[in-house]
Amino acid sequence: MISGILLEIRILNQKTMIKFLPILAIALLAFILFTGTTVSDFWNKYRPVIIWSPERVEQDQFPGTVQVITAKFTSRKDLENVEFWITPRLNKYVTVEPESIEKVEKNKEYTIQIIVSLPADVKAKQLLKRDIEELLGDEVDKDDKDFLAKSTQNKIHGLLFVKSQKTFPWVRFWKGKAKPIKIIQPKPLRIIINIKELSAEVIPGEVTLPSYDRIEEDPAIGQDYIKDEIILKFKDGTPEATIKQIVKDIDGVFIGFFEELGIYQLQVSVTDFNELDQKISQLEQNINVEFAGRQVVTIPTF
Repeated sequence: MISGILLEIRILNQKTMIKFLPILAIALLAFILFTGTTVSDFWNKYRPVIIWSPERVEQDQFPGTVQVITAKFTSRKDLENVEFWITPRLNKYVTVEPESIEKVEKNKEYTIQIIVSLPADVKAKQLLKRDIEELLGDEVDKDDKDFLAKSTQNKIHGLLFVKSQKTFPWVRFWKGKAKPIKIIQPKPLRIIINIKELSAEVIPGEVTLPSYDRIEEDPAIGQDYIKDEIILKFKDGTPEATIKQIVKDIDGVFIGFFEELGIYQLQVSVTDFNELDQKISQLEQNINVEFAGRQVVTIPTF
């Protein structure tokens, strides 16, 4: 009996929808004819303003390092006083260059640098769905909210938005002046940072730059160094297994490798420069080591 009633209700709902669809189509057609808007204009008005290249970026990164992501975007319309806004979890570790653009011309390509600096003690936390709803509200579609919710302990998911300023003449506030409003433009760039664990077994394939929390001045010398890093070169022909064992013997891990020069970057656990120099001295006494030393800091420009 109940199933028969439910079936009848479902049939009635389907009939209602069938009746409603032609009315909806007529209403849409009337809107287009009345306003002089073409179907193409109607679609262009509601499709995303910002187009990113690539649409999504993903990179692996060690704690205590800095990496740079290059991204490009175009806008389907002219924008003024553009800024970049990143969802808070990723924003803790990211800056964008340039910080702002006075005028963005439609259909013109712009390049930005996204600088990701993960501190040595980075700890990723999962963002709850209720927090995402409070953060983004109705300004972001469901797919982007679901994307943020996929963050885990070892992955940071973030969204980078283009914000532009617009003044609406009919919106007037105190003293009768129109107030400019910041508008988040769809669609955002999706960013994924995979936090990789350092080890003495895996040798990275590239040089890494230090995060600022790893840089410290040695007061005895007056020079900035990476306080927990050693650069190391082995003699030609040293087996990889021997290299890894030597690194383990000083409780070190690989954090970078300059393949062209055969120079390894090691991170070690020390409390001061005296302990760092002791580990360097220990390495220098090994017959397989050509040289070992501190890593001098040179501040990169992006």
